[in-house]
Amino acid sequence: MIKRGKFSLIVIGSRGGGSKKEMFFASVFNYVIHTVDIPVIVK
Repeated sequence: MIKRGKFSLIVIGSRGGGSKKEMFFASVFNYVIHTVDIPVIVK
């Protein structure tokens, strides 16, 4: 969806959770940050 749309910024929400959940979201953040050409904010 990101590559098809014309976005100028990506904001990804982050909430506390168990360590497994945190590891999953960390891998998603890492993938997004390294595959898009626009700014990413993790809040």
